[in-house]
Amino acid sequence: MNSPSEMTMPRRQSLGKDITDLMKLAWPMIIVAIAVSFSQNIQTAILGHGSETGSIYLLSMLQPFSFLFLAILECLAITNQVFSARSLNLWSRQKVLKATSLLATLGILIVALLSGATALCSSLLQAMLPVAGNEFYASALPLYFLSMLPFIQLEMCNSALRGQGKSALSMVLVIAYIVLNALLCYACYQFYGLGFYSIIVANSLASALLIPVALWLVWRIGRNVKDDRPGAFIARLSGLLFQVGMPIFASLVVLFFSSLLIFPLIGTLGEQYVAGFLIVTKIRMFIVIPAVACGSALAILINQRLAISTGEELKRLLHRGLTFIGIFYLLLTSGVYFTEASLIKILSGDKTIQDVSSQMLLILLPTFFLTSFVASLQALLEQLDQARRVLVLTVIIELLTVITLLVGWGNFSQLKSIMNIIIIFNVIYFIAFGREYWRLANKIGSGNVL
Repeated sequence: MNSPSEMTMPRRQSLGKDITDLMKLAWPMIIVAIAVSFSQNIQTAILGHGSETGSIYLLSMLQPFSFLFLAILECLAITNQVFSARSLNLWSRQKVLKATSLLATLGILIVALLSGATALCSSLLQAMLPVAGNEFYASALPLYFLSMLPFIQLEMCNSALRGQGKSALSMVLVIAYIVLNALLCYACYQFYGLGFYSIIVANSLASALLIPVALWLVWRIGRNVKDDRPGAFIARLSGLLFQVGMPIFASLVVLFFSSLLIFPLIGTLGEQYVAGFLIVTKIRMFIVIPAVACGSALAILINQRLAISTGEELKRLLHRGLTFIGIFYLLLTSGVYFTEASLIKILSGDKTIQDVSSQMLLILLPTFFLTSFVASLQALLEQLDQARRVLVLTVIIELLTVITLLVGWGNFSQLKSIMNIIIIFNVIYFIAFGREYWRLANKIGSGNVL
């Protein structure tokens, strides 16, 4: 009879299989993530190449508040994704549609209330955080939140599909949304002259048209499947919401507040620096968002293998997957270096802004790798029951960032000093989350921490 070591030897040689399984999950998610990033830049390009500047200004002012919406969306979507992934082997798939519907309803209610509260408190918000004109808090921001309500339902369906390993189906839905959004935005802006409100129409209609198909795909997951423990549904879903979802929400809310400081600080150097930093941020997010997809794909794979793999096998999968992601992002960062001029020209036709953007990008180039790798680690840790620790680290580091910015506000009179602060805190994030990764890997190796 074979000894345990002999029986497990083939698994230890399965580097190719681990990477292949990861890529089967990751490549559709990466394409979707790149497409989502690209779609956000399409909206910027459509409004940015118009004859008026009011629309692009309003869109720029939405950026910090998009973190607030993202906090709500990711809290619910990641919760649903983990629930769906664990239903593949740990429990019945029958309740995937029910979980998707409940979380979507919760998200729609929260964002609708947020929209109403923003409109009611528009005068107070304008006094606290002034924006040129009086329409931003009274109409533009509330309508933006409302326009994203259908997208919440669509993204809940996508998260359920991703959790089941059906990333290709999710990819088709998201790309369809992006194409519809871009076409609607362009038509509304160029032919109907709706200005900023082209974004509102495009966001709402593009999602609403795809919801019936998305719901049907999720319904098929649990069709003709029985649940042997129906009473455990609420406990499982609420447990994941509080253990996984809420820490993600809190982490992103902290980022929302810190983002409100960095733009005004750079604004003290001149308007062209604000525009340049926005462009660099857009390009960096274009790179970072796929990193979240890579980390999520690795987390989904581990969640799917919880019931069928040993701790040592999960540990090897972690190391192999993260090494692959690291190499991929080193190559991607190198690509940004060689194409930075072309990337900047896509988003701006102004020579002064192009020069400022290029200067900033070259200084911040190390953060393209650091931020991406940390984002991948964060997504991985959050979906492997480490969300609370991620939250604590994020709050501590962001508070240190805010304190540093506030205390040293008067001393940051040069571009390089501000950029150095950003780089320093990226390194701190990298060290902190790297340590958390090794802690998780070691615990899995010695006993299944999940």
